[in-house]
Amino acid sequence: MTVMNRVKQIFGSDAETGGEPSEATPALEVTMSDPGPDTDTCKITLNRDLAPGRTEFFETHAEAANAPVAQRVMRVAGVHSVILKDNVMIVAKHMGADWPNLLGPIEEAIRAVLDADEEPSPVDAIAAAAAGSGPEEELRARVQDIIDNEINPSVAGHGGYISLLDVKGTRVFLHMGGGCQGCGMAAQTLKHGVEVALRRQIPEISEVLDTTDHASGSNPYYQSGF
Repeated sequence: MTVMNRVKQIFGSDAETGGEPSEATPALEVTMSDPGPDTDTCKITLNRDLAPGRTEFFETHAEAANAPVAQRVMRVAGVHSVILKDNVMIVAKHMGADWPNLLGPIEEAIRAVLDADEEPSPVDAIAAAAAGSGPEEELRARVQDIIDNEINPSVAGHGGYISLLDVKGTRVFLHMGGGCQGCGMAAQTLKHGVEVALRRQIPEISEVLDTTDHASGSNPYYQSGF
């Protein structure tokens, strides 16, 4: 399907009805439970059905390919996995991540996908239609798969986690959290562990960049043997 066909799909409903407005969707309501400092999961209730009559569990971006809201939430640095059931979302965090730093970005991610207050502009629609079809998106998916299945299982034993923030051309931007943030060995872990693992399978990567503010890390911890 071409980009323009996707754009036509986005705006097709108004065209087919002669431009008559559709029934208004109620404003999105997002209610978050208080997870507390010692809880690894947070229950989020919405006034929208996310997975009506079923339960869906996602640990990787690839698994959430058909669940845009779950996929967007899993891009928040520190989020480990997402469960959807009816109008409820359960978000699990990585060890070392703090809920006060996660809840705001998680809600923003949910609203970015589900909030119906704003209709997409033609420019946004074209961008959304083109997303997922270019070389950057393909590279992003390959990098995310390696992070999920190889890198994070290794650094989890050190109390840390790695999140993919973005891909620009052949440059990869990462965030290091948990025990990796503020760790004196973070640069070595990135250069000789993460970058080596990525380049071994994706040699076209030109640069791996760490966007982490290591000065604010509060729980540095490192064990050799990545």
